Amino acid sequence: MKKQFGFQIFVSLFLSLLLSSGCDDSGEKNDECASGCLIEGICYPDGVINPSNSCQICNPGLSADNWSDHEGSCDDGLFCTVNDMCTAGVCEGTERICDDGIACNGSETCDEENQICTVGTPECDSGTLCNLETDTCVQTCTGCAISGICYGNGQINPANQCQICDLVTNASDWTSRDGESCDDGQFCTVNDACSAGVCEGSARSCDDGIACNGSETCNEDTDSCSSGTVTCTGGAMCDIATDSCLFACNGCIINEICYGHGSINLLNTCQICDMSQNSVGWTDRDGASCDDGLFCTINDTCSSGVCQGSARPCDDGISCNGSESCDETSDSCIAGVTTCESSELCELTTDNCVQMCTGCAISGICYGSGQTNPANQCQICDPITNDSTWTSRDGESCDDGLFCTVNDMCASDICEGTPRVCDDGIACNGSESCDEGSDTCTTGVTTCESWELCDMTADSCVQTCTGCAISGMCFGSGQINPANPCQICDTVADSFAWTDRIGESCDDGVNCTESDMCEGGGICMGTALACLTDRPCMENTGCTEGSGCGEVMNPACAMDIHCADICTEIGDTAKYFIYEISPAELSTSGGELVTLKGFFGDGSEVTIIAGGISVPVLSANSTTVTFSAPEASTDLDLVITGPGGAPVVRVFNEYNYGVPYYVTSSSMSLVYLAPVVTTVEGCSNIGSEGVTVDCEKDGGIPILVTGMNFGNDPSNLTVLIGDTECQELALADYHTRIYCNIPPMPEGDWIFNVTVIRDGKSGVKEGGLSYAGPYIAEVFYNDDVDPAGGSMLELRAGNISLPPDTSVWIGPTGTENECLILGIFSDTIRCIVPAGAGVGHEIRVKTGNLWSEPAPVFLNYRLPTIQPGSLTPDPLIPGGLILPLPTYPAQVYFRVDDLPTLYDTVNITYYDGINSNICHFPELTANSLSEPMVGCWIFGNLSSDGAVMGDSYFSISVWGATVNGTDMLQFGIPPQMATFSGCVDDGSGNTGSCPTEGGNTITVTGSDFSSSMQLAVNGITTAYNLISSNEITFTMPQGTGYASVQIILPSGLLSAAAAISYTRPVIDSVQGCPFTVGNTTHGCPVTGGTVITINGSDFGSSGAEVLIDKNQCTGVLHDALTPHRRITCILPPGTGLEVPVTVKAGTFTSDPARLSYLP
Repeated sequence: MKKQFGFQIFVSLFLSLLLSSGCDDSGEKNDECASGCLIEGICYPDGVINPSNSCQICNPGLSADNWSDHEGSCDDGLFCTVNDMCTAGVCEGTERICDDGIACNGSETCDEENQICTVGTPECDSGTLCNLETDTCVQTCTGCAISGICYGNGQINPANQCQICDLVTNASDWTSRDGESCDDGQFCTVNDACSAGVCEGSARSCDDGIACNGSETCNEDTDSCSSGTVTCTGGAMCDIATDSCLFACNGCIINEICYGHGSINLLNTCQICDMSQNSVGWTDRDGASCDDGLFCTINDTCSSGVCQGSARPCDDGISCNGSESCDETSDSCIAGVTTCESSELCELTTDNCVQMCTGCAISGICYGSGQTNPANQCQICDPITNDSTWTSRDGESCDDGLFCTVNDMCASDICEGTPRVCDDGIACNGSESCDEGSDTCTTGVTTCESWELCDMTADSCVQTCTGCAISGMCFGSGQINPANPCQICDTVADSFAWTDRIGESCDDGVNCTESDMCEGGGICMGTALACLTDRPCMENTGCTEGSGCGEVMNPACAMDIHCADICTEIGDTAKYFIYEISPAELSTSGGELVTLKGFFGDGSEVTIIAGGISVPVLSANSTTVTFSAPEASTDLDLVITGPGGAPVVRVFNEYNYGVPYYVTSSSMSLVYLAPVVTTVEGCSNIGSEGVTVDCEKDGGIPILVTGMNFGNDPSNLTVLIGDTECQELALADYHTRIYCNIPPMPEGDWIFNVTVIRDGKSGVKEGGLSYAGPYIAEVFYNDDVDPAGGSMLELRAGNISLPPDTSVWIGPTGTENECLILGIFSDTIRCIVPAGAGVGHEIRVKTGNLWSEPAPVFLNYRLPTIQPGSLTPDPLIPGGLILPLPTYPAQVYFRVDDLPTLYDTVNITYYDGINSNICHFPELTANSLSEPMVGCWIFGNLSSDGAVMGDSYFSISVWGATVNGTDMLQFGIPPQMATFSGCVDDGSGNTGSCPTEGGNTITVTGSDFSSSMQLAVNGITTAYNLISSNEITFTMPQGTGYASVQIILPSGLLSAAAAISYTRPVIDSVQGCPFTVGNTTHGCPVTGGTVITINGSDFGSSGAEVLIDKNQCTGVLHDALTPHRRITCILPPGTGLEVPVTVKAGTFTSDPARLSYLP
């Protein structure tokens, strides 16, 4: 560090001297030093360290003419300090600790001059011992007193790992740890163990498992195994099965080595010798499992001869602890960082930090009911048993992670198993044992002497063999070669070698062969595997080694996303199918091109029958069939067959709890469009929009109805005039024109719809036919009408009679006012307009019991006006442009002209440009000058939707129009509530999901809080603590749904209401029917009537609703002691398995639990 610091000073001095030429000696900064620091006449660049103080730096942003303090590491030049850091421009470090960790040798000190730690002075005299555990000198040792040092019972000899202090054996010397594992530090030994106080191991086996490459040896100097020398020369090949050199290979010759059929490439487990695929090279084992050696990948499989895996998911399933990541270096998943505050619990189910737990609150974490302890698989969260600690899972299966145990079970919170049996079934090779370190069963040691044979049948060493003596072993007559199932001990054929089992069945280890049989030379060979598929939409690709038979989707189907999905999901049952018929509806005249989408094999054998008649196919391929639609008057049944006459089914999408799935139907139809009526002709006048008018009231007149999709069968057609059938119907032209005779005029009206009905489908021409009745042709003097009434209205009409049979009416249907007729002159009517308000009033004539259609124009009254400067709290006091409102409720008045009456259609509101509200109980009065005034009541400063109102003007709404005033109401400024916290906070000033039991302390920040105000929660006055004018707190009451929070001032001024949500209900379990498994209940009677119990949280104190599917569970009762956590109700009748059960508390509904009725 000192050398580095000196170099830094040198560089800084060099830079300062180099750059000083750009500065003058006047002490002022020049242009060339604009981006640096001019200090004592020298220009230093930005970021340069002070040559005299490494804790100072040039930072022109802080000071352009002096050094600035520099934070960071430094070196104070002292040996006896470490971790030096800059503080306020000074380099300082912490004291170096010189303790050597050795007991009873005094205190070590730091020597700055010599830059070393000096050792202390031994403290124990000749009459005492050093106690290593307490670092003190003692006269009596409670452990082993060895060489003047007191070692604790069970302490390992620091100088010899194979010795231990064992008081029972020897209290004055070390005891050997014979049989215990150790490490002798030698690479060329393994399985090191203590023996007579010495750590020794057995020789490491360096055999690389590769044949014909000589003997491998262990090299202690390089900590590695040295390879041997290749033994095959002169064109000979290595047979790895026998580790011998030969000149003819019955397998795969690869790089001059002979590999047996089915042998795995030792250098690449994703390759195999498959003579049927390649006899001179390796064959890829695509799809076979493998191991790429990486911790951060899983599910490794072979692909194109390479072992690859997918990314290991490191999510530990624990909530509120950040994101986990995979670390290849340490072969582990790295945990994230906990996100909850010290006052919160982690809710594992929702991954949220909460203050109240509905499951088990254990060590600051909220675990869901039924969740297993992440640190002990033999413990579970069972809140019914204990909601504050783990519950034992004794008797449940588990995994202790040990290879050498099996059938692991939980017992007393511990996962334990029984020992694994490692007998390999091979005779004369000693006892096998389980090695936990290598997760394998290790073989024993051969027991036979060199002059003996192993009798495989008797598992004993013999000198005379009655079977086959092969390779030092005695195999019984008829015994199969353990290394080759295609060879047998046949003493008749050869008692010293294996005999081939030609013609016997075997397994060649190759996936893509079948009917494997033994051949000469002890070779197991099979015939190529015949691959079949049960889905016509899939095509065989043959067999791939490692993954077996493969198939790919028909290319045309694969390119159609719908065809591909149906093929994948239900292609084994819906072998040929249609998912779309386009167009969905057809013209009855036929001839349209119909396109069927689906899968039809190769399309060559498709047949179509519509309505029992064969229809020619225009085009067909694997996914599309077209034909021309036949003409029809009804929908036609559609029958389609595919290859070999196989039925083609219709496929539809349906949903189960929001999850889509496919259903099939053997029936489908060609659907034809409903009739469309365009024109009606036949009476004396043709209407302006394809209708006929002035028809004879006595009927009998023929009319022509024109349109489309009428079909080709008149017996399947009906024409209605209103609700009365048109007589003697006939088709003038198929599909487009109908003749019929109209009936006499029905009672009650004279304008009727004309409806054509075909096969239950209908088309309507609204107002298509009119019998003779009154009508209005023109209107005069209909604008700017005096709202007080008395103006004259003139109109020209037809088919009218004299009063009193004829009358004129103003206004919409049901609220008309009569216009008093002065006289009728031929086709002209004059009448006196009644009083009214607004614009857009309909004008109609009534003759007898027949009404005309509304006139082509409206009657418009003169609109009212709000006079400026008239706003006042008292009609007898002159008004003004602005009116402050000190208290509520308040009555206000303003002058209005041309509003003689407050009709039901008149509304008075006040509006601030964004929000509005109604001014209640309006009345007409007069001021001191007898001018008309409107008065009304204002009950508060909030709008109709609860927003705080600003300065507002009045609006008067009359029929069809609104007029605005300019005088302004001024509301006071209420306290503002800005942020809320105390339940589940969102970090943006809002809180919610409060427990329905209440009790949480809610903190509100804002402005203008005072002790004179009131706090209302759901309209009920609630106590609060005034912390300051900007903060209050209160206790959240019980409730469900949302709580409305509002501040009320003594004047009646209100703050805007804020909403705080309660937690949605959670169901933990449903009980009550005969069988309860976990958190569900089963075997419920279909007749209902059973009382079921629902356990959970946040049900509220009363009023919860329970739905079983969509049926109400009646008689809901909240438990008297725990109303928020337990409710009961009477099960309604029902059917089905896994029926959803939900609880609704306030506005919130729980996620569904389940129950099942008896099947």
